[in-house]
Amino acid sequence: MQVKYFFFKGDATDKGSLTDISKLIAETFKGIDLVIANVGNGKSSLDPLQSDIDWEESWNLNFKSALNSANVFLPLINTLGSFTFISSIAGKEYLGAPNSYSVAKSAINTLMKSFSHKFGNKLRVNCIAPGNVIFKKSRWEEILSESPESVNKMLEDKVPLKRFGIPEEIANVVVFVSSPKASFISGACINVDGGQTISY
Repeated sequence: MQVKYFFFKGDATDKGSLTDISKLIAETFKGIDLVIANVGNGKSSLDPLQSDIDWEESWNLNFKSALNSANVFLPLINTLGSFTFISSIAGKEYLGAPNSYSVAKSAINTLMKSFSHKFGNKLRVNCIAPGNVIFKKSRWEEILSESPESVNKMLEDKVPLKRFGIPEEIANVVVFVSSPKASFISGACINVDGGQTISY
């Protein structure tokens, strides 16, 4: 089977940039079946009272990008399609992450729940909340290089599986939630965190 790939470069924090891409997609395809909103970065100040710049940068990257993606691409999704936000367990529980990051991810969870009700007769909307995921040039790789003992202790004490996750483990859940096999799952925020969160 021959598979074709199309790549469109844009800035998810810029709604106009995504709108340009959506026009190209609309001209090329008869709608789309699924969208994954996956933009974010937890690097920010850990100060209890963060600066306006910290808040603005984190909000734009971690929430506004997701909102822009939803506003631009939800109208293009075919009936019975799927929209999945990538959130974070830091948006569900206090884990010591930067306030600006946690609040932005919490806002995504609320946005997802609202959309899942308002678009319920057309498509499914969910989110995935990853835990500590490590990959090349990730924030966790940076922190691990700076303080390996404290990071390893955190994994030992806080994560029942006692290790980092890897991107493929998040992707596997995204693929499932986006597929027809998850046809009765909507409005859910699924933790993929090695058991770290303690709430239901």
